[in-house]
Amino acid sequence: MNDENQDLYTNFKPLGEHFRAAFEEQSTKDTLFYDEISNVHDRYQKDTEIDHGGMKQVSRYSDRFTMREIALAELLDSDSPANIDRFIREARLTASLQHPSIMPIYDMGLNDDGEPFFTMKLFQGLRVDEWREKIDIRKSDSFQEMMQIFVKVCQAISYAHDNGVIHLDLKPENIGVGAYGEVLVFDWGIAKIIDDQDDSPTASLLDPQVYNDATLNGVIKGSPGYLAPEQIDSKYGAKDERTDVYALGGILYFILSGHKPIKSNDDLMESLNKTINGDIIKPSKMVDFAIPESLEAVAMKALSTKSENRYQSVDELLSEVNLWINGFATHAENASFSRSLVLLMRRHKDITLMMALMSIIVIYGIAQIIISERRAVKNEQEAIAALELYKTEKEHSKQLGKEVAPYMVNDLLKELSESSTYDFDKALRIAQTTVARDPDFSDARLVLGRTHFVRQEFQLALETLTSLTENQRKHSKIFDLAKKYGSMKSDSELLKTKDLINLMNELKHMQMSFLMAGFAEQKMNDVQDKINIAEYMLKVTNKLAAPTMNLKIKVLDNEALSVDLSDNPQLTSVSGIRNLNVKILNISNTSIKITLDLARMPLETLIIKKSKIPNIHELTKLKGLNTLVIGTNDYPRFNKRKNLNGVEIIRQ
Repeated sequence: MNDENQDLYTNFKPLGEHFRAAFEEQSTKDTLFYDEISNVHDRYQKDTEIDHGGMKQVSRYSDRFTMREIALAELLDSDSPANIDRFIREARLTASLQHPSIMPIYDMGLNDDGEPFFTMKLFQGLRVDEWREKIDIRKSDSFQEMMQIFVKVCQAISYAHDNGVIHLDLKPENIGVGAYGEVLVFDWGIAKIIDDQDDSPTASLLDPQVYNDATLNGVIKGSPGYLAPEQIDSKYGAKDERTDVYALGGILYFILSGHKPIKSNDDLMESLNKTINGDIIKPSKMVDFAIPESLEAVAMKALSTKSENRYQSVDELLSEVNLWINGFATHAENASFSRSLVLLMRRHKDITLMMALMSIIVIYGIAQIIISERRAVKNEQEAIAALELYKTEKEHSKQLGKEVAPYMVNDLLKELSESSTYDFDKALRIAQTTVARDPDFSDARLVLGRTHFVRQEFQLALETLTSLTENQRKHSKIFDLAKKYGSMKSDSELLKTKDLINLMNELKHMQMSFLMAGFAEQKMNDVQDKINIAEYMLKVTNKLAAPTMNLKIKVLDNEALSVDLSDNPQLTSVSGIRNLNVKILNISNTSIKITLDLARMPLETLIIKKSKIPNIHELTKLKGLNTLVIGTNDYPRFNKRKNLNGVEIIRQ
């Protein structure tokens, strides 16, 4: 190396050392967060206890990975395998529900002692009961705020139901309201997947032996005051979406009155008895200020003792609440014409005022014409004013037509669900008229599309549904099914029986399946095809009895039928055959208790030996029934009667 190169190396060597040191320092800074996490041994650091109940304790923790405050739930009794499974089930079930108003689950695992835990959002706010106590409910703004909270709760529960989960413990204490208006539904500990069987048979909570040993974490699953009758005793029906509707009715009752719907002075037995007896005082009787009659009617309907008398879904309840929010009368209120007119005028104050002013102008003009016929110019002005009034009234009539459309949709749904014999032609006319009144009303178009679908007019259904947005169509299977089965036939033809059954299997919608079966049975000429469809519906509505179902059908004169369903102990419903021309029916030794579907059949002879129908007095009122056959020892109360309400009673 010459002298010149030696000098260059000597000058640059210190600079290279500086570069190396700088890179090493930068590398250390680049891994600062990684080093911090890798040195954490206990990710969750406990702060303070927040709350504890019958099964778990919830505490405030710091998550040292994400550097945020969280809530961590731990099992109190980890010695019970059943409690452990129930605890893990709650965490997984809640984690599966991704909704802004449902408590989010962050993580779950086992601690150093092998005990399960799960983490969730640290909620900082007030429970609904605390929130209501904080505000002045008599102020319109405060009340509207409470109703918006209730709407968010309904939307969250509707989402859970759509995902196959029912809460079963809804109450104000299990709903939180944050400082910025966010709403969270929590404590899904006794939630259940719809159509799942309970872990054990539900004992009657009114049995003293059960009552004396009952605990809120044991037999009584739920909160007294918001429990539905079917949660107290399974004889009042199965727990389903309508059980949550009952609890939501209780929450609405609490919002209106500040009280639970069941008053019991902390006496559990009294509370349970009042619940099953429907001993509920109207909210308006509990306060000294006026509350909306519409919402009171909604709350009382949701709190009906019989689940079939409640709203059949949370969406139906939410629709009623939205009617009130938007200034309409609720269906539960059964509003008079004058009440509906007052609400209409409130919704359209500007239009009402304008019409009143126009009317005054017209009256004034007519008076001036009578006083002086010579005022030609004034007459012309009044004529112009009258023409403008006509245009206004015509536009207002059009507006009224749009507002009538939702009621016509409801009339159509009522016609199809409550009529003993489906009038599909009338249903189509109502649906078409509703769309004509308000072409922009998407619900009306959806109902018209469904009506065409039920009538197997798949091409017309596609034409109607295509006009809806993709977002409106995606929640309904019928669009894709109409494409598939519309390619098999024209709208003037019927599907083959096997294809119709395949369609109903894919549809998986009980009410629409009943409607499709009813339409097909009305239009089919072959009795055997009608029987095949009815047999399918019978098995769908009796899943437990279906595998071993005993069914004998005999064709009598004039295509009348004799149906023998005896000796099917697990048979609970005959709704599948209600559209058939059944003259003779044998349901001996079955579990049928409800007689509603029997009233829809043209029965002449009914055999009910060893039946679970509680009272034969109602049966004797069935139109057209001539003969009722019962067992020798059945219904001892009527053992001396050979004729009741004109019906011959035979003992065999």
